[in-house]
Amino acid sequence: MCFLAFILRQQLRLKLKELGWEGSFTGLLEALNQVRAVEIEDGSGHKYRLRDEIPAEAMPALKALGMAPPKLVERLA
Repeated sequence: MCFLAFILRQQLRLKLKELGWEGSFTGLLEALNQVRAVEIEDGSGHKYRLRDEIPAEAMPALKALGMAPPKLVERLA
């Protein structure tokens, strides 16, 4: 697991470097760590996933990985 985490971290660093990003990698990881999501169920049995705002400092990671930010509200069932 540690080796896999290391490889993933290095890949992200390389992708960020390719984009010309020069920010703090530690700050980027801290910003990503702030993102939270919860699943809720309404009275009729529909499930939703709600996430909080993604800090601007975390957006370069999503861009480097070619990922769109997850929806603020997503219906699961």
